[in-house]
Amino acid sequence: MKKILYILLFSLSFYSSFSQTKEQSSLYKVILNCTDSAKKIKLYEKLGDNYHHDNQYERFLHFNKKGLDLATYLKDTSAMITFNIRLVNSYGILGARSSKLTACFNGLKLSESKKDSIHVCEFYRILGEAYWNAGDNKKAINYYSKALTIAISKKDTIKIAGIYNNLGLTYRSLKDYDVANDYYFKSIELGQLKRDKNVLAKTFNNIAYVRYMKKDLLGALEYYNLSLKNAESIHDEFQVGLVLGNIGAMHSDLEHNKEAEVYFNRSLVIAKKINDLEGQIENYSNLAELFESTGKYKLSLENYRNFLKATLKFEAENKEKDLKREDAKREYENEINEIQKKQELKDAVVNSEKEKNRMVTTSITIGFILVVLLLFVLFNRFKLSQAQKMVIEEQKKLVDEKQKEILNSIHYAKRIQTTLLAHKDFVDENIENNFIYFQPKDIVSGDFYWATKQDQLFYLAVCDSTGHGVPGAFMSLLNIGFLSEAINEKNIIEPSEIFDHVRKRLISGISKEGQKDGFDGILMCLDKSSRKIKYVGANNAPILIRKGACIELELNKMPVGIGERHDPFVQGETELQEGDSLFLYTDGFADQFGGPKGKKFKYNELNKILVTIANLPLAEQRRILESTFNNWKGDLEQVDDVLIVGIKF
Repeated sequence: MKKILYILLFSLSFYSSFSQTKEQSSLYKVILNCTDSAKKIKLYEKLGDNYHHDNQYERFLHFNKKGLDLATYLKDTSAMITFNIRLVNSYGILGARSSKLTACFNGLKLSESKKDSIHVCEFYRILGEAYWNAGDNKKAINYYSKALTIAISKKDTIKIAGIYNNLGLTYRSLKDYDVANDYYFKSIELGQLKRDKNVLAKTFNNIAYVRYMKKDLLGALEYYNLSLKNAESIHDEFQVGLVLGNIGAMHSDLEHNKEAEVYFNRSLVIAKKINDLEGQIENYSNLAELFESTGKYKLSLENYRNFLKATLKFEAENKEKDLKREDAKREYENEINEIQKKQELKDAVVNSEKEKNRMVTTSITIGFILVVLLLFVLFNRFKLSQAQKMVIEEQKKLVDEKQKEILNSIHYAKRIQTTLLAHKDFVDENIENNFIYFQPKDIVSGDFYWATKQDQLFYLAVCDSTGHGVPGAFMSLLNIGFLSEAINEKNIIEPSEIFDHVRKRLISGISKEGQKDGFDGILMCLDKSSRKIKYVGANNAPILIRKGACIELELNKMPVGIGERHDPFVQGETELQEGDSLFLYTDGFADQFGGPKGKKFKYNELNKILVTIANLPLAEQRRILESTFNNWKGDLEQVDDVLIVGIKF
């Protein structure tokens, strides 16, 4: 009796499940009428796989749970192990790390109790991968080593090669590149022995990355080409596209710009062919950076536009998948209501026949029906509360997913902005003694520092665009573009004339309706053949520290953009002496609220600190400024982007 009620309870639970296709609906009907428990377990697997194939991962998880519950009731250890592995996959896809680990440990315990070394090995490998993804490399190595011991005892060459590769990745995370390399080459040796092109393609790619991290670009290029050869031989288009992009990156770092362009484009063609939007986004970004670095600004802009289009399409497709899930749920509810009505009608007819033909068992039948109805009512109440809980969880998950998508887009924007800022190595090449303290308020910044070089003239800009966060970042990209245009395309040399040109471009381009968009900032031009500098300040002034005295150089009391004044910018010029310190900063540090009374820090206090630290080592100057700012701010919110550049002559 208990077993009959249990199976009945399982059948009733399907009235809250999901369905989409005719095949799924058919499988669902078969499960409802199935009384063979072993067959029902297989049907759970098949229906779950069907949903997995349709990328309906919540339903894939749902039926794996149902299968595990039934296998547990039947004490079918083999089936319990199978469904724990399927749950590991389900939770992994959905990003539920804690639940994934729980399923993994449960499966491991069952496998050990059954002395199933093959599955014990697999669970150890999965645990190693889970802890590696979580950043716990010590535990990852422990579980990978246990898995490796079993795989070696079973002489499972393919699994051994895979675990060697995993260990290589883990030691690479620890930056122990020599040990990582040893494991990769062990994996290569086994891959060549078994002629496993898939292992070879992935492992050669990993070896190339280690060579790249050790700054052996030519060695990295050699192994990327080996990876490409193996990936092409098995027609793995995704791997081919990935490696082509990596080869393009190597050529870009080697300044083989034509070769880099060719490989990025080849990778892009494949990404389009297999509809890999993330691959397209990566290649458009790489091409945009490449063309920008070689002065091909129109092509750079075109690829940035394609990058943005691909990003928007990627987000739209994810949104479309969410809408399809909602449509599937509504379709399911209509279909299940119809099935339920037919089932209830069938039950009524059967009960009527029983009442007529088997009067002797009337009391037993009525009692059974009452029990079933009671279970149905209780179960429906339970499912109602569960459904409400599920709706809340799904809504929370949707909000989390949308937030993640927005953050991913902002991080892509940060990557674009970072590539356009002055690279520290480039600044170091032209100004030997310097530091840059840059602390944006948000992920992306309205403040920016930018540099370029024309013969013996080195230009450095430290500016604060209108706004901060995403709007400020877009303004900073535009401002950098106009500064680059003035110097590198229009060949304007004088700092004041450069600011005049940028102001004109801003007003004609984006301020036609009176928006006061632009920036405050300083542009310095250093003649490397002498100690002379020319500079222009827009609402910001360079600070010169000379022999313990603070000298605030001239500024123009107007922004680069629409302001109350529209006079031509006036530049200053000075000859620097040995021991001078020059500081260029925006207003974020001085305007920060904090301290015991929650007041602004103020410019006078900032300049006093600059005088105090001017003779200290540059790294110590930066550390003191950062520590002072954070201590002053305390628990208060940062109000603006912070940028200070210090130079010692």
